[in-house]
Amino acid sequence: MERRIPPRQGNLYPRGQAMTIRSYSPHIALVHVTKEETPDTSAYSETAEMEKVTYIPVMNYDHNLTLCMRKAEHVVRLTFAQWEYRQVVDVVVTDNTRGLYVIGQAVQNLYDSLPTISFFNHDTDKDDGMAEFHVGILKCIDEGQEGVDWLNEMLIKAEIISIKPEVKSC
Repeated sequence: MERRIPPRQGNLYPRGQAMTIRSYSPHIALVHVTKEETPDTSAYSETAEMEKVTYIPVMNYDHNLTLCMRKAEHVVRLTFAQWEYRQVVDVVVTDNTRGLYVIGQAVQNLYDSLPTISFFNHDTDKDDGMAEFHVGILKCIDEGQEGVDWLNEMLIKAEIISIKPEVKSC
């Protein structure tokens, strides 16, 4: 299978270049970058010297593991960001859901496990706690008591990296 991406203006590749992607399997893609003639430049044709082969591992996301009320253990990799600081966290979710529901539950599980800072809440006249989360060396505190929404605002990437059936102990 071959797919041709035409030349375009933009910051992905210079104007006048085109990209050809040849897929030999779902795991390997061979990428060729070539320069072509364009109406607004002098005529030239040259092939870029760089050829890139990328291996992309594929996880078997077997939805049958969660059917009929069976639970599966998902490992979800969450990436949070504030400015240039990043924090990657792997969270285990054992549930009978799939897809985006698993990712939402992973964020909820992470929020529930965060340490809290105690303070007196003048609005409720009770002692309360604010969640604390470190993004790189940056210390982030849920001062607005937003809960999971506070973490969702920092979430820039979420990926289910593994799934396996739940092991039941007797």
